[in-house]
Amino acid sequence: MVHSYSRFEPAGAFGVIASPQCNIIYDFTGNIGVTGTLQSISLWNLRQGSLIGTLNCDQHNYPYTLTGDACIICRSADKCTIAVGYTNGDIRIFNYINKTLIATLRSHKTAVMTLCYDNEGGLLASGGADSDILIWDVVSMTAICKLRGHKDGVTGVAFIKRGSQQLLLSVSKDTLLKVWDISTQFCIQTVVGHRCEIWSLGVTPTGIILTGSADEYIRGYRLLGLDEESVALDNESVIEYYGCIKRNFANNSDRCVGIHYNGNGTIIGIQTTSKVIEVYRVRSENEVKKKTKRRLKRVRDKKVKNSEKKSSEKISSWDDDQADADLAMSVNTDLTLADSLSGILSDELELYSTIRCSSKVRGLSFNPNTKDSSDKILVSLLNNTLEVYSIPPAPTTAELIEAENNNTVVSKDCTKVSVLELPGHRSDVKGLSLSSDGSTVATCTTDGIKVWSTLTKLCLRTCKTDEGSCIAYVPNSRFVVIGTKDGKVQIADTASGDLVADIQAHNGTIHTIAVRPDGKGFMSGGTDREVKFWDFNLSNNILSAALTRELKMPSDVLCVKYSPTLQQDRLLIGIGLLDNTIKLFYDDSLKFFLSLYGHKLPVLCLDMSHDSKLLVTGSADKTVKIWGLDFGDCHRSLIAHEDSVTSVRFQPDNHYFFSCGKDGIVKYWDGDK
Repeated sequence: MVHSYSRFEPAGAFGVIASPQCNIIYDFTGNIGVTGTLQSISLWNLRQGSLIGTLNCDQHNYPYTLTGDACIICRSADKCTIAVGYTNGDIRIFNYINKTLIATLRSHKTAVMTLCYDNEGGLLASGGADSDILIWDVVSMTAICKLRGHKDGVTGVAFIKRGSQQLLLSVSKDTLLKVWDISTQFCIQTVVGHRCEIWSLGVTPTGIILTGSADEYIRGYRLLGLDEESVALDNESVIEYYGCIKRNFANNSDRCVGIHYNGNGTIIGIQTTSKVIEVYRVRSENEVKKKTKRRLKRVRDKKVKNSEKKSSEKISSWDDDQADADLAMSVNTDLTLADSLSGILSDELELYSTIRCSSKVRGLSFNPNTKDSSDKILVSLLNNTLEVYSIPPAPTTAELIEAENNNTVVSKDCTKVSVLELPGHRSDVKGLSLSSDGSTVATCTTDGIKVWSTLTKLCLRTCKTDEGSCIAYVPNSRFVVIGTKDGKVQIADTASGDLVADIQAHNGTIHTIAVRPDGKGFMSGGTDREVKFWDFNLSNNILSAALTRELKMPSDVLCVKYSPTLQQDRLLIGIGLLDNTIKLFYDDSLKFFLSLYGHKLPVLCLDMSHDSKLLVTGSADKTVKIWGLDFGDCHRSLIAHEDSVTSVRFQPDNHYFFSCGKDGIVKYWDGDK
């Protein structure tokens, strides 16, 4: 007999503002933020704080295959096209104005780590975790060449021009900076400057090449031979070391993962893995000259001071004329050397301001619209939030003189302009529950609960509660029951967003809540090794709960479940414990029925089939076990996931069930086979 199974595909996501593994960019107008939201790309109106469009890569194939999550976004110079790299190695070209997919490019074997368009928008360079670099012709949507030379993942690429030559810069986790000639497809220079992995590369419009790594230094390079019409690249360096600057907020885990700049290259933002963004200002030409002169003067004065100290220590037999001659020669030699030195990176860049965000930074982008006097930075955070900061313009000479006369300081602090956070959660989702009619979904986190529409995927209501650990909808009702980390049972009204009941139920964290099939009560279990039974009371359209019974268990309670039957004499209770066992009881008398052994680690989830014949359990030992409820025998033991199994659910009318785990995969099983 041939079995037929239902086909399931992802239909949407709730509350994703910006994925933690993807960067963020502005559109060319500076009014729209483009973020990666799992497999999709979202367009946000930053002034209104609303979602105005989504770019999807719908592929009608069978069987369904994952498209990978978006991990890098790059904007083209044509002001309407973006390139998106995915974790499965694909690159998709979108027209985000009319929201259409133009092409899909496939060549990388692993995740795409970096993308870059040239100034004309005709070429696209991509670097992947497979250490390969590809140059794509955007017009024909074909690969021109593949550049191989790095030994680890490529973390940054950038196009530069030297005379008539089109060159490509690349950095990698193998600590190397390479220069490639696109016409010959060869590496023409390798720069060994970093002692650890290079994570970022930036080339400003003024021609400064910056690289950042896991250490505390930002290293600078400059291009040679810019004034020559035709440059012979053989046996000659293309770029040279230009100095370095030391970051102020560096530590062992605070690596530089992004170097960004505004439209005219006067402001540079250094993105790190912490909450801090360092903002540097590029000094003007006159300021650089003054800074260089002051630096050289300090070098000369120090040399003179050291020479005088050594001269005073010489033996007294030397005459004064000889000592003066030696000192003059030493100073003149040092001045000749100092005068031959040009400005270095520390002369050209100064730390202008710092931005301390509310969470760790994942993406950063400067507003390309430079009509305003102040620059704006769009920041995406790991807590699913977008923030916009304004950088004040550099103070003029008149403002500095006025501040000095008034004994005040000109403020250089960046101000937060707007925050986009309402549509999503700020922390991990601890639990979710679907309403009886399937129209809404309630989710709980440490900052409260949110109610979502399954049709529009929009947030309908937000309710502030204590730190939730589990949640359950009351059948055929607008109320939800929440179990909290501090042992409280709270009841919230999803229509008004109000908290209608707050009961101290357990002496520890409540791990699980299960509502009775008839909707008249529920049970809760937690770390105090007790299962408590509650009855609902509805008075004046306000729902409350009253404790009726208690059941003491030998270990912490991790999951509870009712059998899906309305017959009171056949209603069973399943309890998963920290001691790796499952206990079954009759609900009416709380009489012990079965004890199931077999899991090697704690049981994290369980569910019963519609006919109360099968019980499926998931554990931290990565297995799913199928049990018969007649005699408690184990029908099958399946190595289901690569990490702990966190949830299992039967379909309501058969023995098919779903399982999901910490490996990020949802699987569909046939419980009979």
